[in-house]
Amino acid sequence: MFSIKTVIRHFLECQRQFAFCEHCHWCATKFIVGEEHEKRLVHLDPNLITDILSNSSYHQACPMCKNNSVSLTPLEKNEGYRISFGDKDGLEIQFFRLRRSLPIPKHHMYQ
Repeated sequence: MFSIKTVIRHFLECQRQFAFCEHCHWCATKFIVGEEHEKRLVHLDPNLITDILSNSSYHQACPMCKNNSVSLTPLEKNEGYRISFGDKDGLEIQFFRLRRSLPIPKHHMYQ
């Protein structure tokens, strides 16, 4: 199902996406390393990226509930998100700009 390969990359070299299951509300940050990201976006018109990402073919299977309902939202290098869940408000996802870039050491990632 999933292949795991250890790769050493600096965090900021990766393109990141916010992955969210619209069925069970599972979420994660997806890291896309170099070539995979370039192959996907090399011929895309920037004006069409929103339409393509909202297309159902870009939904992936959720590792928790197995539904084909994981949507991907691209994150900028200086963008973060915070998730909270409350009894009154339900699920809240807040996207924000990072105040400054912190030096992040190289570490192991899985792809």
